[in-house]
Amino acid sequence: MRNFFFTILLVLFWGQTLSQESPYELYKNYSFRRAISSLTNKKELSPYDNYIIATSFFKMKDYTNALFYYSKVNYDAFSNTIFRDNFISFYIAALNNTIETSADLYSNYSYISNFVYFYTNNIYFEEVEKNYVNILWKTRDFDKIVSYNFINTNLSFFKSFANLFITNSLFQTELPVIDVEISKFSILLDYFDLLDKRVIDNLEQKYFENLISYLIRKNKFKELENILKEYNIKFGESDFYYRNYAFTKYKLGNKEEAIGFLEEYIKNGKRVSWQSFKTFLDMLLKEKLDEKAYSYLKKYKDFYGPAYYEYWVRILKKTDRYLELYNWYLRLSKKVGILPEYEREIFRTLLRNNLTLAKKMSLSFKENNKFYYTYSLALINYQTKHYKAAYTNFLKILVDYPFTYEWIVSLKYEKELRDSNKALFNEKIITKINTINSKKSFSKDDLLFYYAVDHYYPEIKNKYKNLFHRLNTAISNFQNNFPKGIVRNEKINDKFNEFLEAEKNLPEYMCLERIKLLEKIFDKKYSLSLFYDNYNFFTNRGMEHYIVSYLNGFFINYLDKKEYVILLDKNDILKIFPTNHLEKIETYITDRDMALWAISFVREESHFRKEVVSWANAIGIAQIIPPTFEMIKRAIKLDINIYDFDDNLLAGIYHFKYLLNRYKGNIFFAVAAYNSGEGSVNRWRQRYNYIDELWTECVEYNETYFYIRKIVFSHFIYNYLVSLK
Repeated sequence: MRNFFFTILLVLFWGQTLSQESPYELYKNYSFRRAISSLTNKKELSPYDNYIIATSFFKMKDYTNALFYYSKVNYDAFSNTIFRDNFISFYIAALNNTIETSADLYSNYSYISNFVYFYTNNIYFEEVEKNYVNILWKTRDFDKIVSYNFINTNLSFFKSFANLFITNSLFQTELPVIDVEISKFSILLDYFDLLDKRVIDNLEQKYFENLISYLIRKNKFKELENILKEYNIKFGESDFYYRNYAFTKYKLGNKEEAIGFLEEYIKNGKRVSWQSFKTFLDMLLKEKLDEKAYSYLKKYKDFYGPAYYEYWVRILKKTDRYLELYNWYLRLSKKVGILPEYEREIFRTLLRNNLTLAKKMSLSFKENNKFYYTYSLALINYQTKHYKAAYTNFLKILVDYPFTYEWIVSLKYEKELRDSNKALFNEKIITKINTINSKKSFSKDDLLFYYAVDHYYPEIKNKYKNLFHRLNTAISNFQNNFPKGIVRNEKINDKFNEFLEAEKNLPEYMCLERIKLLEKIFDKKYSLSLFYDNYNFFTNRGMEHYIVSYLNGFFINYLDKKEYVILLDKNDILKIFPTNHLEKIETYITDRDMALWAISFVREESHFRKEVVSWANAIGIAQIIPPTFEMIKRAIKLDINIYDFDDNLLAGIYHFKYLLNRYKGNIFFAVAAYNSGEGSVNRWRQRYNYIDELWTECVEYNETYFYIRKIVFSHFIYNYLVSLK
């Protein structure tokens, strides 16, 4: 089956490659690899063609080839000012990214140098100048920095720094005084090895401490050892010194000495900071001295107030003290109130390790958080075969919390258990209907009920026609009033008009250049009205992938809850749940429901942003990490590129399909594995032998836990949209 899928993908992929799309359309769609392939087959390349090839290479992080094609373009060949500004902006950025790896870049370097001096009216000049100065700094051309006349005075600190390296004679008369923001001081430390010893001696304490932090980040602990000695002589012993002295010893391999040093300091110290105490706990936990960490934190925790909560929860988990964890939080909640940032994690810890305590906590805190604990009790009761109790809770979620993740899950189990609980079902529904019917006006939650009953009791609408007619009218009013309630801002309108004037002469295919221009003019300070009122304009120019993420956030803030999205007109829902990639996905996955799961995970991975890179270095629309992408590349034997839109989507769908096969169609395992890896999922499957939805509550990574919930919600919305079509 898997080999058959490989073959299908190969055929489809090469079919796409051989398609007749123009290279300009491919460039607009971020299909950079295919755009390059199409253009390089031309006999003669125009300046615009060379620009497109170069910028495609740039976007695929191939800066050497980007420079090669940029160097073929004469700046003056472009009559369009914005086009020229983009050209020079990308050109110098490519040079900045290549300067440390390419030996012969002098011609490029000279060209950019001339540009910086003579073309200061470029719309991206600030960005260009910053890259230019960075190039000088990276190449240690300190003389040029000193002689350069900065347009952006915020960069002038480079000139002060460059003076430190030009000549040692600078120090013969007096020591230089460094007076700069700490964030900028870190740039100077890139050349720590070049700094004159007397400069370091002359540093104020705040710079000295920043230098110590820099050496820690760079893992230069041998140098740090000497710097700490000087710090001690210059500023005396302090909490900062003790902590970093011990940490340095620890990193140099003297672990027992480091732990012993901090232990003695804690026993004798009058004012041990939480940062130092936390460093001590971290060392103990890394050395698996969990019981020792427990005894120390238990003894000293009251000195640190709320700061200790996170470590206390963590240590009680590591030492299997689940009853103590439960009792501690029970006492704490009565004393200081519910702490949402800890409560769910504590509950899920108990769920993973002690189902009885988890159930007890659900009952104890049910009144404070009816929604989540009602759902959790339903799952626990179902897992332990207390079906009557489970049904009561599932039914409550079904009636009172429509279109939440918990409601979507409850739909499945309520339907399964309803036959033996019909009287309870009818009673609950009728009570809900009578409550809503007694109102003169409806809340948004009441309106949700109108759509919700379609999923579990559609025939009820015929019995209460008047009520549901009133609800339907209220929903129509809500949909009509939605655009009217959006706040409009004259400044936003003025900036948008400025953008329109600047972008009007750009060729239609220049999508990424338009996005760059939009970011420049708005400084990424957008509004709901900007993207909502001009939605067709942005989508017609290929910018939909850029605005979906912003619109999603704006919509949820405007509506208050994401489940209220269901109340919007279908065309408004499609603005944040677009389906334009569904057709392409269905060429890879022919099963409609699996294709909807696929577009759901793509939406939640990236909100369709084609260039997004996560903190974990997951790249592109499908958020593939490079090692996984390389594995897929070897498997399908094609020269694909992770930064190319088509290639990235192909790899993501391929990997998702593989995981579905790997876990025999279990969507919860497949989705979790896409986010956290197969190893984690396999470990959790061994530990938690629960029904899928209860297993999800036990997932150990918070990111993966919320990721699964988001995708289940998105899949429901996409199913709903498809049913409307």
